[in-house]
Amino acid sequence: MKRSNTPSFITELPLKTTSADEATILVRLDTGRQLYHACLGEALKLLAYIQQSKEYQEIQKLPKTINGEPNKNRTKAFHELNMKEGFTDYDIQHYATGIRNSWIEEHIHAHIAQKLATRAFNAVQKRLLE
Repeated sequence: MKRSNTPSFITELPLKTTSADEATILVRLDTGRQLYHACLGEALKLLAYIQQSKEYQEIQKLPKTINGEPNKNRTKAFHELNMKEGFTDYDIQHYATGIRNSWIEEHIHAHIAQKLATRAFNAVQKRLLE
């Protein structure tokens, strides 16, 4: 991760919480962790499935660049394959929504679930592009 060149300051402020507040915070953090890891696992499973396909193997053989420029046909083919196999940010968010329709909805709101799913998807995509 690239460090920022601008000066940064961190201020820590103690929270005045009751034991009930602390319990609620801990439950929400743990529930968020579980949802994130479920989304991460689903995204990794989809990625592994896609990478084993013959279509993916054929696209991999295409040149990455043509005359020093990124190969747009290769990029488009990967994008279409991901759409076809359901490996998009939206699909992982939809997966998170399905999971959230359980005991999790008592602790995690829909927009937080979507953000956790997006974060998991982006982590897998970053790994894919390395």
